[in-house]
Amino acid sequence: METPWSNILKKIRMYHINASCFVTVAPATCSKTPENAGMHPERTLKDALYEQVARMAKAMASPKRLELIELLCQAPKSVELLAREVGISVKLTSAHLKALRAARLVDTERQGKNIIYRIASPEIPRFWVLLRTLAEDRLFELQNVLQG
Repeated sequence: METPWSNILKKIRMYHINASCFVTVAPATCSKTPENAGMHPERTLKDALYEQVARMAKAMASPKRLELIELLCQAPKSVELLAREVGISVKLTSAHLKALRAARLVDTERQGKNIIYRIASPEIPRFWVLLRTLAEDRLFELQNVLQG
């Protein structure tokens, strides 16, 4: 069964690693620094994977972005509709969606004059439900400790 991790690892493995340049995320961001010079390819792959996980976590570290993800799990929507449903400006909504897109959590498609946003992978709704359930469980535990 294909998982998001296996897809990421396949993509990372496709990148060319040579002695003069150690790829951390993509060929366009290739950098040779003292930290990664002389590293083994396996370490470079792990670093690239952890960088992507951190990028995704950072993109999701905003309550409004989490709300946008939840709304997009329901159906693809335009920026204007998302802005109304979340209760923020179109400009701010666009900025949040740009961060989610950079983390590869959402995709876009043009429909006439509108840009429609949608979840980038069927794994994202499952992850969102798991994350939300975990947060609810921890909140419940915290409430019990505070009341007891």
